[in-house]
Amino acid sequence: MGETLHLLGICASPRKDGNTEYLLDEALRSATAYTGAEVKTDRITFAGKRVSPCLSCYGCIDAKGECVIADDFQVMRDAWLRADAILYAVPVYVMAIPGQLKCFLDRLANSLVFDASSSRKRLTVAGVVAQGMHFAAGQESVIRELANVSMLLGCLPIAGDSYNGVRGWTYEKLSRSAYRKSSEEESTLTLLEEVRGLASDLLTVALVVRSGLRVHREWLAESPTYASALQKLSG
Repeated sequence: MGETLHLLGICASPRKDGNTEYLLDEALRSATAYTGAEVKTDRITFAGKRVSPCLSCYGCIDAKGECVIADDFQVMRDAWLRADAILYAVPVYVMAIPGQLKCFLDRLANSLVFDASSSRKRLTVAGVVAQGMHFAAGQESVIRELANVSMLLGCLPIAGDSYNGVRGWTYEKLSRSAYRKSSEEESTLTLLEEVRGLASDLLTVALVVRSGLRVHREWLAESPTYASALQKLSG
């Protein structure tokens, strides 16, 4: 086996023990059975966290990439940077991502620009599970937005078994335990299988990327663009 992959699950819901977190936890549980490499999972959730909006103060210039706002952002940023693969589990808020996640991504992108140790191509693999109440609640918008952000941050968006990401909906049920209550229904079983499949695909692509980085390490080291991707090989 040899390789160790770090899979980070990010629950963007501000609610604890809700449907979005349930889907993420199912994906992370399934990752422990992955046979291609040793998998270490990490999990962060926005529930109970404080992540303020970016002030565009450019304090991260003098701080060499460190955000000067004191809240929970830094710990989350460090976990994001360690990951070989990231699975975003996101509830749909008004056809888009929740404000808490947007605040995190704004500050993440700006801080990385001024981080001298960071490079443009990180080659971190990223996938999305978007969760809403209805079939067309805005899951597509959420997945597209995070795919675009992932490319901007030098990551590789992965679709999984679906054509662009996993889309869940609770058939207009408000209960935060809707999936737990319907865990034996065909629709929920199908959704959970898609979530597990996305986790597996993320790990497989991350493993292929890592293997390619090892093979071409000396050549890629000639370009500062891939410094962050190569740095994780020794992690």
